[in-house]
Amino acid sequence: MTTETEFIALLCQIGEGASHEKLTEELANVTARVVETGNEGVITYQLKVKPGDVSGTLLFQDKISVKLPALNSESKLMFTNAAGELFDHDPRQGELFITGPDNVRRMETQK
Repeated sequence: MTTETEFIALLCQIGEGASHEKLTEELANVTARVVETGNEGVITYQLKVKPGDVSGTLLFQDKISVKLPALNSESKLMFTNAAGELFDHDPRQGELFITGPDNVRRMETQK
């Protein structure tokens, strides 16, 4: 009869618990970003097991990969002229309204 080692026990032993701590930290990071963005994140834990150099031994090598969800960025519509300059308004159109206190006084005196 063989006794099975619980995975969490092994995880806590690898790197003296560093892998367990890293996974816990990354889980907090990924879940926070998923809540923030509404996009999917991924944590991948890979464990390689191979025979050791000495009979009856095994080598465990782990790898943690994290893919955080991308932050949502807003698009900005910009206009350009023939020279390639960028504007936040269409330079081909005149302004419809005169704004600012100086312009209001000028409009009032023009009546």
